[in-house]
Amino acid sequence: MPAPSRSPAPDSSSGGDGQPATGLAEYVQRVDGGGAGEPAARADTDLGGPGGGAAPSRRATVPASRTAGWVERFSAGHGGPPALHRDPRGRPLLLAPDGTTAVCDLLVDDTDAYDDVPGLVAWVQRPHPHALVLVRRGGWAVALVEGTRVDASRVGTRYVQGRTKAGGWSQQRYARRRAQQADTVVGAAVAAATEMLRGQRRLVVTGGDRLLLRDTLAGLARTVPGLPVATRRLDVPDPRRRVLDEAAVAASAVRVAVYDALPFPGSAPGPAPEPATEQATEPAPRLAPEP
Repeated sequence: MPAPSRSPAPDSSSGGDGQPATGLAEYVQRVDGGGAGEPAARADTDLGGPGGGAAPSRRATVPASRTAGWVERFSAGHGGPPALHRDPRGRPLLLAPDGTTAVCDLLVDDTDAYDDVPGLVAWVQRPHPHALVLVRRGGWAVALVEGTRVDASRVGTRYVQGRTKAGGWSQQRYARRRAQQADTVVGAAVAAATEMLRGQRRLVVTGGDRLLLRDTLAGLARTVPGLPVATRRLDVPDPRRRVLDEAAVAASAVRVAVYDALPFPGSAPGPAPEPATEQATEPAPRLAPEP
């Protein structure tokens, strides 16, 4: 099936981690609600197995530009080129001749865009548009990204005081000051994101402090409703221009979970290892004390 000439609308993408991209309001509800919905911040480590629930043998985060090389090494190490399938959650699954599988989590996916492994590699390397919203206590950053290239960005530095061990009135005073500082960071991030994202339908990839992001996306949901939000959240330091460049590469990377081949049911077990035998050793000679 030939690949289409355009990228799908962001709201039809997986949003990363094999989950549909959520809206801003749903993201805020998941962060606030806790329980089964909370892992918006943890889903980046919960890829699940091909059959659901199995722990992977190993994981890898592969930059989009290096996907072809990773597939070549996977093929060389597991008996030949893999076949492309889909796991129960719709994610691309590579099945090697020796039975090893690799589940690929893509930031943007389209089941109609490719039907073989070379097509998957070409799809990953296409410059899919998305946006970055990074918020931490030390500042914020918003960027429009094409693939791994930052096309436009705004960065601001702020300071939010950490928690204090002081008690009584001092603790309450510090808490109020910290809340005011956090509101200033969130307000600046919302204003910048609103200006850059208004009228667009880009998939939003977030990074930074989970609670500050919750408040930022809650404000953004009021000013630019309907923006889809990726389930993967990036772990970033205080946002700076260099951090934006690194975050753009991390956001578009393929997250791979590899599952080693299982023994064929009913196959004869291999020979039992020979029991270890202890060899008698002579005690080391003792040195006579010097006269």
